[in-house]
Amino acid sequence: MPDRVTARRSRVLLPLGLTLGFVLGMDHPAVTQRSDSPTPQARSDSTKAQTRPLTASVLGTFLFRSNEVELLVLWRGAPGWLFASEHTQSSQSANTYNLTYEIGAVRLDLAYDRARRVTKINGMEVAVPRPNNIVMVDEIGSEKRVTTVAAADLSLSGNPELASLLRRSPEAVAFLRCDAVTSHPLQARINALVCDGLKR
Repeated sequence: MPDRVTARRSRVLLPLGLTLGFVLGMDHPAVTQRSDSPTPQARSDSTKAQTRPLTASVLGTFLFRSNEVELLVLWRGAPGWLFASEHTQSSQSANTYNLTYEIGAVRLDLAYDRARRVTKINGMEVAVPRPNNIVMVDEIGSEKRVTTVAAADLSLSGNPELASLLRRSPEAVAFLRCDAVTSHPLQARINALVCDGLKR
């Protein structure tokens, strides 16, 4: 019976406390994490995970394995949808990872089966055949969610910055909608965390 690790977190999101320096390191995920993100496990053969805002409308869940981001799930809703109280629960075994993320009234369920290369997003199965490793889930907060997949080199060799990593996928960059203009100061600050790096 494979070992299963379960983590629970419940906390109020404080976006103003986000660290601006965000660099991917070799002891991944060296992503500067939100304080209530699922905690990476120490075993080298386990899946390490981080969930954090990328823009004011996109949340990113990174699943790390060996020296790469094995799976990146991008969740997009209306600007500001992720600024609410949160509750997180995650579990994993040798070949599976499960995440439940509640943000205000929105609930995100992610189940990843590594052996089958299949994710389940809120009960809907989405195949992620190789070389695909990015799942983009749009219309969060509505009943008409749209899910697409894409492929990119998400290797962590060379300690790439987050913006450099995301730039490898034109689909992911477009999904972030960095060109959206907002007059909301907090949303603008969150957008700058990644979008400013993509402009360089």
